[in-house]
Amino acid sequence: MTAKGFCMKSIILKVLLLALTIQVTDLPAATLVTNLTNPMSEETQFWEGSPLYQSFTVGTSAATIDAVTLSTGFIVNPTGMQVALFSDFSGAPYRSIGTFTFFGPPAGIPYNTPTFTASPGSFNVNANTTYWIQVRSFGGGPGDSNYLSITSNTAETGSPGWSLGDSHLYTYYGSSPQVYVGNPIRMEISGVPEPSSASMLILGLGGMIPFLRRRR
Repeated sequence: MTAKGFCMKSIILKVLLLALTIQVTDLPAATLVTNLTNPMSEETQFWEGSPLYQSFTVGTSAATIDAVTLSTGFIVNPTGMQVALFSDFSGAPYRSIGTFTFFGPPAGIPYNTPTFTASPGSFNVNANTTYWIQVRSFGGGPGDSNYLSITSNTAETGSPGWSLGDSHLYTYYGSSPQVYVGNPIRMEISGVPEPSSASMLILGLGGMIPFLRRRR
């Protein structure tokens, strides 16, 4: 092999490795899945010790989740409202992965569509895997509840393969989660879908074309 041929193969290898290590954070954020445009059918209640859960399933490519947007009604203690990401085990919430924080005055949470941002950073989720969003609160009770809007329309839009569960789970003072059939929580999950290895390979090869033409 000539020195020139070896150099060219070395360049090709480096470009391919670069393509395969492209960081997802370099890609723009997008709506991964949402049903917020669906009309509200009613509101679901939650209070301290009685959280709500909404499942979602990741599409055919992994992703990072940056934020969750909800549609709220009355909130007893806005500073005590928390949103978290949970793993799934046998169709139920399992372990907490991390929390989302509302960066703004608490007055921006009730009767609004507040966005809770992943804190301290984005969360990685695996392709074709189900997860849960938990919404809980410190404050309130059965006679003084917090409210989220839900919808009887189970349609959603977003990235290919992403979906929200057709129902949500509610609890009553630490009871086992109960299914509220046919009424998912209205929400939007945003983040960055991860490009496939094939896409990154093509991108790397495409970037080589101008260079190879100049070498001729």
